[in-house]
Amino acid sequence: MSVIAGAAVRAGRAGRGLVPTGQLLTPAVWAQRHRGIVWLLWLHVAGVAVFALVRGKALGHAVAEVTPMALCALAAALPALGRRARRMGTGLCLAMIDLDNFKDYNDRHGHQAGDLVLKEAASAWRTEVRSTDLLARYGGEEFVLLLPACALDDAVQIVERLRLVTPLVTCSVGLARWDFQEASSQLVERADQALYAAKAEGRNRLVLA
Repeated sequence: MSVIAGAAVRAGRAGRGLVPTGQLLTPAVWAQRHRGIVWLLWLHVAGVAVFALVRGKALGHAVAEVTPMALCALAAALPALGRRARRMGTGLCLAMIDLDNFKDYNDRHGHQAGDLVLKEAASAWRTEVRSTDLLARYGGEEFVLLLPACALDDAVQIVERLRLVTPLVTCSVGLARWDFQEASSQLVERADQALYAAKAEGRNRLVLA
């Protein structure tokens, strides 16, 4: 072995001890870091909303911009999505729900009647979801439903119940399951594309992403 090669081997052995070895975090350390990341995410939500308003954007635009981040922050705070749930591969599903032909209904019956449909739909849907699920208005006649600790088959059953109880109008739904790797915006985009497919296929149906 040459002098240079021997020196390289010795340097590699010495440097090996400086490289961190992979290991599981203790529950206390994990919880502390998790809280910090969640708080940072909420700060991003507030910052993006303020930035949008300062730039002269409408309030609805600002809400739409921060909704994906806010949903992820809320999901991260749910006990069902804790460290154990993720290790066990517990599912997280997201549904985008849109009331079909809502503009036409608004035009025919007036905005007050349209607002009443939105309220009654949200109220009817909340009776069909679990206490851990999160239903929120996404904008206009579109809603988002976050289903933590929920397998895809179970999510399909929940969403189909929502379709059955929708009052006065029908609804189209796009449903996506998180793969534990993609960004929140990608998950929302997949569900939204599935929703567009449901509407293109004739509305009043569920399409899986």
